Amino acid sequence: MDKNTKFSIIIPCYNHSNYIEATILSALCATSSYGEKSEIIVVNDGSTDDSILKIKAISSRSNCITIIDLPSNVGRCEARNIGIKKSSGDYIIPLDSDNNLLPHALPTLDYFIKRYKDVKAWSINMNLINESGALLPGLFYNNDLASRLGHLNENLLLNSLIDTFGCYHKSVFYAINFDKSLSSHEDWDLWIRILFIKKMAIGYISDSLAQYRRRSSYIEDYAYSNKNANNDRIKIYNFILNNINVSKDVRRLIEQKIDVNIQANAILPEDFIYSKYLEINPDVAGMDPAYHYMCFGIKEGRRYK
Repeated sequence: MDKNTKFSIIIPCYNHSNYIEATILSALCATSSYGEKSEIIVVNDGSTDDSILKIKAISSRSNCITIIDLPSNVGRCEARNIGIKKSSGDYIIPLDSDNNLLPHALPTLDYFIKRYKDVKAWSINMNLINESGALLPGLFYNNDLASRLGHLNENLLLNSLIDTFGCYHKSVFYAINFDKSLSSHEDWDLWIRILFIKKMAIGYISDSLAQYRRRSSYIEDYAYSNKNANNDRIKIYNFILNNINVSKDVRRLIEQKIDVNIQANAILPEDFIYSKYLEINPDVAGMDPAYHYMCFGIKEGRRYK
């Protein structure tokens, strides 16, 4: 790819043989409907299924696809970092290997980028699909994120609000990488660093430009346990307290959240899985599964497996 490439679509893939074809084809469709040069970089993250065979077969159809075939699994954060370093586009679009880009995505992004030149990172809404690709009701951001942006500084410090999928100017990644020590919540960590460390302007596009696949097994894909996820949250909260000037009220809330995650690590069974607990106890939807199990589930004798 040459220096005139506008968008670089980065697709890390680990054992997503069932979905990777549709993901790459959706990216190809999006690039073909866009007038300027774009590239697709697929990082096979040491997959042990036949993902690489499918990636190579589809890539033979277009010269805009670059394959990076890693000999072993390094995790989705580092796989993204490797793809970004290889990219030549002005703007980076991370796309998970089970999600799909919609055909109008790049022209729409181009419009917003040209209209709001000070914005360096765009959060973007998505449609929901099930495991077989059928459209589900609702959107990824059911609330209008734009109405929350005014309070995002405080809310983002307390909770993960924004997905990795978005559009980022390449300069975002000059000093920020996806933290490869995190096995979860790397999207939350990235947005915190963009807003509070780099102090870059962000924007929100309410139009759905991708499809987010809801799957029952998504939590296990990168083999992180809930205790690891709790540890990731503790690490991010400590990063906030040590690097960002927050109000006393926010500090108090963050310290409470750290305590809850520490307690969760002490109480949660090793084989407790968020998605399985929600599947067995659908009435818990909308609550944090670990918090519910600790506060109510144990007393009520709820099953978690």
